[in-house]
Amino acid sequence: MISLYENEEKLILFLSEINKAVDLIKREKGAELIFDNENIKLFLEEVKVLKDEYINLLLRVYSIFDDLKNFRDSSIIQKDCLYLIWDKSNFTVFSIKDSIPILTEIVEYKQEKNKVVLFYPDTIKCDRSFLAIIKDGGEKNIPIFTRIDFVSDYTSLENWIVINRIPRKFKHNPKHPKAKEINKNKYVSALLCSEEEAQILLNSAIGDAGFSNKLYNYDTKNKKYIIFQDDDTQENTYHGYHAINDTEIPEIIKTILNKRR
Repeated sequence: MISLYENEEKLILFLSEINKAVDLIKREKGAELIFDNENIKLFLEEVKVLKDEYINLLLRVYSIFDDLKNFRDSSIIQKDCLYLIWDKSNFTVFSIKDSIPILTEIVEYKQEKNKVVLFYPDTIKCDRSFLAIIKDGGEKNIPIFTRIDFVSDYTSLENWIVINRIPRKFKHNPKHPKAKEINKNKYVSALLCSEEEAQILLNSAIGDAGFSNKLYNYDTKNKKYIIFQDDDTQENTYHGYHAINDTEIPEIIKTILNKRR
């Protein structure tokens, strides 16, 4: 890895990309993020050659992964199975159970009907956007191919999440009047855009790292923040309204949304 990130500046960019990805996933409803602590240890061993900057890098790494799930603490890998990755370019397969164990963990997550993606910045080189992994359970079981999507940058990860999440559906709540219905003498939170525009804003809205059932976005047309409230329905519906004051929006959310403009 150090050959790719031979100085502190490049390493900081690399870690910033990971930090952004972790933050994005934490803000996604129903998402779970796992990592392999052994990979972290190997990475830190590699960057020890940057002696002057090592402590700063060490602190950055642990600040990113501090409260996340190390898959080895409760692995669901099946010990009696073989896990092989199909290398299409060389027409070969090779075992990943010991060499890349987190991939075997991801296979098990996928087979439990979860949608999963591997985020691997700048390191996997492949002529397609997924890995094909074979799980062989022995003589009594037919080997199973599992497709594991992977992305190598923040934008691709964000796009994958939008495509693969349970679709968000905007449903107007009449307690928040639309623009033409606003009584100027009444202090209310109104919906200033159309329902179609609200749906577009809902699709790219972000949450507050799991701390609430609200999503936020910035409506450039009306120059106001918009808040979406989870209706907690099977259809995954949200109703929305524009914030009267910017103080209704968490500061970290404002920072993220302001960078999008």
